Amino acid sequence: MNPIRGGDSSSREGRPSKGRAPCAGFTLMELIVVVMFLGLIMGSIVPIYRDSVRGMRIDRGISDLVAVLRYAQERAVTDGREFRVYLDGEDHRYWMVGFAGLDDQGEPVYEEDIGARGGRGVLPQHLRFGRLDAQRESTVERVYFIAFYPAGTSDVASLEIEQTEQRARPFRIEVLGRMGRVEVEDPRS
Repeated sequence: MNPIRGGDSSSREGRPSKGRAPCAGFTLMELIVVVMFLGLIMGSIVPIYRDSVRGMRIDRGISDLVAVLRYAQERAVTDGREFRVYLDGEDHRYWMVGFAGLDDQGEPVYEEDIGARGGRGVLPQHLRFGRLDAQRESTVERVYFIAFYPAGTSDVASLEIEQTEQRARPFRIEVLGRMGRVEVEDPRS
């Protein structure tokens, strides 16, 4: 039993000791080491992440263009009229149009198609049109087109799509005329 002094009813065991309390936090050195370790990890992950995001954008850009080409062919067959995919070699954009009829002089008129997959597209910033082996639009410089016909055939065309930041072989998209197939050659595989 503990003696009670001066009318105080608290015991010595309940009072904090005058010595140093146990450390519940981190020292400055430990924090510096952890921050440096996290910095090293982030420094090695960021380039990997950036490259994978760029790769996904490239894949998406190529697949979007191929989807528009295949969609133009599908629409030509289902609608029973000619569709074209225009390629702007300077601005690296593309769009789909459908045959709308003849004008007063008997010239064909095409209207822009804003269907589910039609409309306009732009290659992502890491891609650009290289060599375009397709029909040339007579009224506009550096604009080409690929026509798709109701019988399921198309113009024969070859497109090269280059990566702007790497010296890699270009992607190659082939449109195989009579067979109506669109094939992609990926230089990474």
